[in-house]
Amino acid sequence: MGWLRDTLHRLLVLNPKALPSGVRRDLLGTYETWKSVRFPPLLDQLKNHFEGRVAIDRAVAKALGSSAEGFGIPGLYDRLASRLEALRDLMGRD
Repeated sequence: MGWLRDTLHRLLVLNPKALPSGVRRDLLGTYETWKSVRFPPLLDQLKNHFEGRVAIDRAVAKALGSSAEGFGIPGLYDRLASRLEALRDLMGRD
């Protein structure tokens, strides 16, 4: 699994200490709103554009200075769901 480790090390992540206080407050507000909600499985979240998933991704996009639409998140959800379903089918799982 060396490729996975290398990939993970190259991923960019938000540094909460470097975020302006307003951005941090918005992200924490989104967390507070959704922290006690039970999320469905990831595939269901993507296929149904689950409100909690959308809210979190919108907040992160905003923190990065863009919008969910700017990142193409709705289309990304659809493509990821399709790929996950294809992988599930390849593995012969329901």
